[in-house]
Amino acid sequence: KQLKRLFSSTYYKNLELYKPILADPMPPMAMRNPTFVSLLPLVTGGLATAFLPALDMFTAYLPFITKYTCLYASFHSTFQAGIHWGFAASLHDPELHNQDSKYINMQFIYPAAVPLVTWTLNAYIWLLPFSLPRALNSIAAIGLTHIGVLVGDHFYVSRGTAPLFFKKYKILVGVVSTVSILLLAFGAYMYPEKTLKKDN
Repeated sequence: KQLKRLFSSTYYKNLELYKPILADPMPPMAMRNPTFVSLLPLVTGGLATAFLPALDMFTAYLPFITKYTCLYASFHSTFQAGIHWGFAASLHDPELHNQDSKYINMQFIYPAAVPLVTWTLNAYIWLLPFSLPRALNSIAAIGLTHIGVLVGDHFYVSRGTAPLFFKKYKILVGVVSTVSILLLAFGAYMYPEKTLKKDN
């Protein structure tokens, strides 16, 4: 039984099967367009929070925009990390016990950490008694989780268990997401009374 585990080939067969996808430098259109569309709420929310308070426009809606942009950022980063879970699930071989299997197991665990972190940070902002420093730090940290996803992308591309197009495509997605959330943090820092009103 142990010898069978050592020489299990399911992982390698699946890896061979996915080679055309993993080696493709461009994402499929079915993935590209929805992902870019998914950035619109982040970009819109970040820009609105950063610039509308100074213009004194739509001030009644700014707390709503800030809150739900933060919540959406959690959904977005969860989805971006969850792509890795899909590849890990496809490549997972319970009978394989070597270095490759350890990295695949990590690729299972890593996506789960992203929603855990981002939703905890959202809870710190919106569920606990309001604290401006905690809110600002939490918003910035939500943005930085997108950097963490990029690090995971780069690592698993180099391991050959994530598509090659992640290098350029996901960098663009990650940078736009992070900048949008940092704009959100900037707006919250500059205009907390307009952007971070707590719901009563």
